[in-house]
Amino acid sequence: MIARILERPWFYELSQRNILTAGMRRIVLALLRREGANGAVERVVEVGCGTGLYLSALSPTVFGTDLSVAYVRFLKGKGLRVFASDACALAIRSGSVGLVYCINVLHHLDDEAVRAVLGEMWRVCRPEGTLVVVDIVQPPAHGNHLGRLLRWLDRGGFVRQCEHFKALIQAWADAVTEDVVFMDLHSYPQDALIGIVRKRSATRA
Repeated sequence: MIARILERPWFYELSQRNILTAGMRRIVLALLRREGANGAVERVVEVGCGTGLYLSALSPTVFGTDLSVAYVRFLKGKGLRVFASDACALAIRSGSVGLVYCINVLHHLDDEAVRAVLGEMWRVCRPEGTLVVVDIVQPPAHGNHLGRLLRWLDRGGFVRQCEHFKALIQAWADAVTEDVVFMDLHSYPQDALIGIVRKRSATRA
């Protein structure tokens, strides 16, 4: 029943507004703007944009993609630039995106699918481009009671412990290390893990 309700864009958006704290959302938006989602980078894509909670707060030049046709239709009705696509097989040309990011998508996927999505994001990321992932983690036993409730209600069946999620991202990055020029994994124990990976330039020293 909860899954059916969350298919309704307005209810899903309400849940996403609360699954991260307001402070965490401000941190994420500030990070994305700093990385180029303020219009400074030529092509920016959000993978798994859902109902556009973050997409609508950024530059109108940012594209969004989601597997849900209902969400895509909802966002097109708002005038946003979106298209339907599977995150594991993005309908985007390789090396064409300056900043590619996803927020609260990976806890819906098992580890193998997470690696596939990261691989697709890395494929479309151009040289000197940036990949950003943000996702919820299991909160401590105490605190953030609303966040814990929303994680329980959420359709994602793979909300990970922070260290597990960090190790998963690190292992993927190690596999493409020759193309990585910078990487940072920062955890916010009450909320989320943020990963930033920058791609090496096409011309290597």
